[in-house]
Amino acid sequence: MPPYYNLYNIKFDRLLISILSLIFLTSSLLKFVSLNNFISENELVFKTIFPHNLITPISILFLVYEFTLGIILFINFMIKISIHLAILTIIFFIIINITRLFISPQETCGCFGEIINLKIIDSLALDIFMLIISFFVMRRTNNRINMATSKLLT
Repeated sequence: MPPYYNLYNIKFDRLLISILSLIFLTSSLLKFVSLNNFISENELVFKTIFPHNLITPISILFLVYEFTLGIILFINFMIKISIHLAILTIIFFIIINITRLFISPQETCGCFGEIINLKIIDSLALDIFMLIISFFVMRRTNNRINMATSKLLT
């Protein structure tokens, strides 16, 4: 039996995916609690990209997307696709944080609303940590799926 089918490896992957999902869920819920602050911070970053009247709906849609991604990861639904979506989302967060770092170096990034105050550098470190976890889980999940598929085909 290949090591990818080891029950402890699968449980470890589930633990890492649960950590990612809880970070996404916590972030979206805390941003929703301080929605006005979140929208005003997005206006600073996106004012050159989007018209002013579209920033609020885009911000709310992104919160819904982030919450939904957290739920999908937590229930382990279509894990291969959801991990790829998580990686794209985290890369987007990294780009946003780098932009905020250079455009408006604030004390806090607002990544977890007003309740948890993270500096932009701390948020960037968290995003890089989440990206490493996501790539690690993606690689292990792809290997496990490929092994199972090749075993079924032979």
